[in-house]
Amino acid sequence: MNTGFIKNLKTSLNKKLIIYKRFLSFMKPIIYAEDDSDRQKSLKLALEGRIPGVCVETVWDGDALVEKVLKNDYGLIITDQNMGSRHKTGLDAAKVIRESGRQTPIYLFTDAVLAENVITASGITRFFDRLHRNEILEAAARVYAAMDLNKS
Repeated sequence: MNTGFIKNLKTSLNKKLIIYKRFLSFMKPIIYAEDDSDRQKSLKLALEGRIPGVCVETVWDGDALVEKVLKNDYGLIITDQNMGSRHKTGLDAAKVIRESGRQTPIYLFTDAVLAENVITASGITRFFDRLHRNEILEAAARVYAAMDLNKS
């Protein structure tokens, strides 16, 4: 076999690997707050499958969501609305996050009927009905595609 060809192939593959690693290093993780373990696992796997290379961190309630968001940098925040009576709701968490000055997109995922003015006042970027899971996957993919374009 031609050793020059192999050497060029290795160089080309190494360059592509470096570019891919650099791309992944810029990708901020998604954080998802959900108290139902089946829903949490399901959406986490769906997001990681839809957005190659993204890391999805999960928490169980609004209190933990606020704590992690104030300590770390995320590309997208997804939260359930109702996460147990003792903890912050998704709207409560969003309000605290916005009051801290964070501008990260926040998606509320719920089956509750909420007034649009309540959602807007809490700093929610978009509202998704739980029955339309594909919509949130598409919206999340668009957020990450926009991040990639902004870095170019």
